[in-house]
Amino acid sequence: MKKLLTTLSILLTCSMAYCQSEVDNHEAIDMAKLQCTYQFSYQMDSTNSKRVRHEKMVLLIGEKCSKYKSYNSIITDSLVRDFDKRGIPPQIVVSDMSIFPKTKFNHQIFKNDPKGSMSVFDRVFKDKFVYNEPLSIFKWEILSDTANVSGYTCQKATTSYRGRNYEAWFTTEIPISDGPYKFNGLPGLIVKIADTKKHYVFELISATKPPMGTLIYIPTYPKTICSSREGFRKAKNDAKQDVIRRLEDMGGHFANPEDRKKAKERAMTKARRTNNPIELM
Repeated sequence: MKKLLTTLSILLTCSMAYCQSEVDNHEAIDMAKLQCTYQFSYQMDSTNSKRVRHEKMVLLIGEKCSKYKSYNSIITDSLVRDFDKRGIPPQIVVSDMSIFPKTKFNHQIFKNDPKGSMSVFDRVFKDKFVYNEPLSIFKWEILSDTANVSGYTCQKATTSYRGRNYEAWFTTEIPISDGPYKFNGLPGLIVKIADTKKHYVFELISATKPPMGTLIYIPTYPKTICSSREGFRKAKNDAKQDVIRRLEDMGGHFANPEDRKKAKERAMTKARRTNNPIELM
């Protein structure tokens, strides 16, 4: 048990260090004019339709760019910034990580209209990555179907992306060509989008004007690994295949080989339950 607690302590400390890095290393690049909050429902295990998770995600839209990030991550950043201002040492904060809301998603996605590209920031354990993709990766078919979705008059559109077929509802009442996750390119804000199997569903909860002075920050982490999407996916898959070794590289310890074997079996069982990523290819 003591060895297990040591390993958990290392994980929590690394998580806290990442949060502190997120707060300390950033640069303001735009002023937010609209804050869109989405309810995100997802099924990570394709074999278990009853295990559907939910999380709120936020899309901050400015004049030049937008930022998409987990709502819980934003709350955590705010708490870490507050603790830092009050001079509370990270060692004390990490002793009770229950105060921080949990998220399954560490990525941040920045869409930059003037440059015609998007930047995706993510991490694999403590390693930070960034890769770029063009904004024009979606080929939409706009249909004549209309419906009221989340209080907006919407029109239907379809597209395919990375192994999934999607149905989207967008509104010209908010004439901004943006949406949750990487989705963009329609003549209005995407109010709802889901793959046809309903494994990944994004639905707008609210679209409000953020508090005056709300800035959009982009990470400026030192030692960020500039990669391609394929390079990042490979790093993530490699780490997933040998979670225990990565923990040991970070300072984790096991009392004996049997404990290590059991921990690896648990990690692999968990990995098999996360067989349904949003991007299948």
